Amino acid sequence: ISLQAFSLDRAGYPEQEVAWIKTHAPGSRVLTHYNDGSYVLWELSPQFKISLDGRFDGVYPVETIDQSLAALNCGHPQQQRELRHLNPDVVLLTEEALSRYNPECFPGFQEGMRGKRGLVLVRDEPEHS
Repeated sequence: ISLQAFSLDRAGYPEQEVAWIKTHAPGSRVLTHYNDGSYVLWELSPQFKISLDGRFDGVYPVETIDQSLAALNCGHPQQQRELRHLNPDVVLLTEEALSRYNPECFPGFQEGMRGKRGLVLVRDEPEHS
């Protein structure tokens, strides 16, 4: 079997959104759902800091997962607290988090771009470089 026989099906990943982040928010701290995290980490590392990735069950404590999920979930009672604690420069919302999106849940952020798979929010004034 040759390596040319293998390819990555990117259809399920936020490819446009991640490309936009790479170009428009270099060196940012990126908050993303763990379902997208491995792809985001693969595309943006090491220039970007990614909140967590798909290795969550083997690498991260449950509290880290809960914290990130709460920060992305507009309906969660601790959403604002966890968002402040994680303090991202960029938030990538896809699937479930996007379906619950309300701009009021992300004060200090503005819409950077909307792609096929999600929405990129960027901090009005990034605190990290």
